[in-house]
Amino acid sequence: MSEMFSITEQAKEILEAVLFAAGHPLTYERLAQIFEISPEEVRDMVVEYAEEYNSGKVTRGIIMLTFEDACQLCTKEAYI
Repeated sequence: MSEMFSITEQAKEILEAVLFAAGHPLTYERLAQIFEISPEEVRDMVVEYAEEYNSGKVTRGIIMLTFEDACQLCTKEAYI
């Protein structure tokens, strides 16, 4: 990820809300349309946020999954 590009708090909120509402994987291409940035920048943003999101610093019942071309919020396996 470029040192000049870092995910903002607002972008985190938008990403979480969009993924939650979708209920299925969203492609980086689709998220790029929402954020009005390139799919590569979206992927970098998602990977950065997923590391933070899944770090355990905040207790959550869901995790953010990242795939080659998409990402998704899912219930933690322990709660299924």
